[in-house]
Amino acid sequence: MTTVILLLIIPIGALFYLQDKKVQKEHQNIFNSKIKQVQQSDECINIKIKNIDEFFYQNGFKIINRTECSFIAEKKYISIGAIMMLMGVSAYFAFLIYYLYYKFFKKPTIYKVNFC
Repeated sequence: MTTVILLLIIPIGALFYLQDKKVQKEHQNIFNSKIKQVQQSDECINIKIKNIDEFFYQNGFKIINRTECSFIAEKKYISIGAIMMLMGVSAYFAFLIYYLYYKFFKKPTIYKVNFC
């Protein structure tokens, strides 16, 4: 019975994973439109950087590199779908495998903003 439940978790996890990817693309479009909106405004560069910096900070991003006219922000998202699929494949080692995947293989979402 447990094997059947774990086998059902794999397709459900795949659906969650695909939904996560879709939502992440929607968020990326929102971030890109916000960046374009701020870049096209008539404010000075320091105010533009401050506005986008505040926007990223409010959304949980970490600023990893900042210069006078640009900065790079990153954030890793937790994927429930990936966790569920790994639980279906390997119920006992799923969290260890996901931790290794999250730590070493998952790439953060990176935005580079340049005003110069």
